[in-house]
Amino acid sequence: MKVETAELRRHERTPQGLQGVILRVGGREVPAKLADASESGLGVETFVPLSVGSVLELDGHLDNGELRIELQGKVRVVHCWSRDDGVFRVGLSLEDVGYRQFRPGWAAANSGRSRPPRR
Repeated sequence: MKVETAELRRHERTPQGLQGVILRVGGREVPAKLADASESGLGVETFVPLSVGSVLELDGHLDNGELRIELQGKVRVVHCWSRDDGVFRVGLSLEDVGYRQFRPGWAAANSGRSRPPRR
């Protein structure tokens, strides 16, 4: 029985126009394109398969021209599947991600963490 992915989502996804982000797996950098984002996770595309359950370091930003949000912290791989064109579509859960919001020409408007740090 196939379960529709939308039924499993806690938050609505917002398309991000394939902006670049960096994922760190161990000491290795994996470039990725940010496809969509929600309050609890990110969808990215890579040319490298990532192991489900692994925790990665994230460094990137969301930018729509009016607002820029810089992201940095830990994410967990919740799914990874290969498309026909060889690109891997990866779902990431925000584990411990800090953020800073900027408006063009302004200082930081807001900052915080997605969740309290794990101890």
